[in-house]
Amino acid sequence: MVTITHFSPLSDNDILHAIKHAELPEPVVSSNLEVVAILTQSWCWQWIEMNKWLKELVDTSDSHNSPGVYYYEYDKSDLFDKFRVFKERRWENHEVPYLRYYRRGRLIASSNYVTQSQFFFYFAS
Repeated sequence: MVTITHFSPLSDNDILHAIKHAELPEPVVSSNLEVVAILTQSWCWQWIEMNKWLKELVDTSDSHNSPGVYYYEYDKSDLFDKFRVFKERRWENHEVPYLRYYRRGRLIASSNYVTQSQFFFYFAS
């Protein structure tokens, strides 16, 4: 079974960094060999579905070979409008959830909603 090493929220400070620098902080994107950042709103039914199966995949015993996952539910933040405008204009993405995939600290792909089987596809190459 494929696992993820952690499933952690991003902070408002992480998001402020992204808004200022057009990228998430280096300690986040380099925290594992592979990292996924999910930017979403809590009410989104696709996020609710993903959230459920992601939580079931957490296995900290395989932290070297499994991606780390971070998420940010920006509708619950005071940064909602500021981040939404940034995401739509700078990252050119108007949908939720929005996923950014990193390998060795570098962005390798982005997507919107994916199924569990599609989730790991981006790291297969």
